[in-house]
Amino acid sequence: MGLKDTNTQVPKVSKQFTGIGVSNGLSVSININASDYFYTSLSAKGCMLKIFLPGDFPDLISGSLRQIIVQENSEVFLKVEPNVLQTYGQVRSLKKKQRKCKFSDEEKTAFGLYTSSNCFVTCKLTSMHFLCNCIPVVLPIAEFKIEKEDVMFCNLVDIPCLNRYQGKWLRYYPQEGADLNELSLDREDSLSCSHCYPNCDDVTYSIDTNYFEFFSNNPQYPNQSRIHVFSNKAYSNLYKKFVTVTWYEALSTFGGIVSILLGVSIINFVEIGILVVKLFINNCKIKK
Repeated sequence: MGLKDTNTQVPKVSKQFTGIGVSNGLSVSININASDYFYTSLSAKGCMLKIFLPGDFPDLISGSLRQIIVQENSEVFLKVEPNVLQTYGQVRSLKKKQRKCKFSDEEKTAFGLYTSSNCFVTCKLTSMHFLCNCIPVVLPIAEFKIEKEDVMFCNLVDIPCLNRYQGKWLRYYPQEGADLNELSLDREDSLSCSHCYPNCDDVTYSIDTNYFEFFSNNPQYPNQSRIHVFSNKAYSNLYKKFVTVTWYEALSTFGGIVSILLGVSIINFVEIGILVVKLFINNCKIKK
């Protein structure tokens, strides 16, 4: 049964929390029809709840996706606490290797504006297309940076190739500057995406879950479960990234230290230079 059968319209505007507590959050009832189970990838009865940012393509390996199993006849309370990272504009003047992050408007990925998760997924798609000449059917190719005539969806014939490199696509090679001596992974056994830097402006969520047993009174849906998403804080943690010392501030600090210790200034250096030139001219005259 879809949304058209129930005359329910898909909301076009995302809902926001109106306050703190369970009563001001989002509550959803789901019907887990266990009789439809035929072959599952998890040894559990229930559904998979996936939590990710709306601008990110959900990718578990990059860390942008959180998965929670909601079992049948259970009531899940999901407490969400946001953590905001804000980077000042003066950091933008630094090179990417120095600031070690990218702004969302600096680069576009196959899924829209830049995020580290979208960059990692695009890098994985490129590797799959290069090694096996196909990409999974669940991933979009509308904006993929490869000629569409060359892109094919993977089928049963491509399973041996996909299994051969499956371990490579399950881990990412670390960024430049990491302590590579302590790493046990080789570059050949992991995905190298050195151009995928973290987000300069980012929002992460700390999630805490509690489970309770729940029994439905509706005989039509005996395996019903409920999910409550809420926040207990009226504020969020804000982390700021900015340049603590610029080049002109460092020069000013150095000049102040020299002035205090030696009692000199820029004028003194000019006077010393003039004195050296005069001494050199006088020595030349004496030799003549």
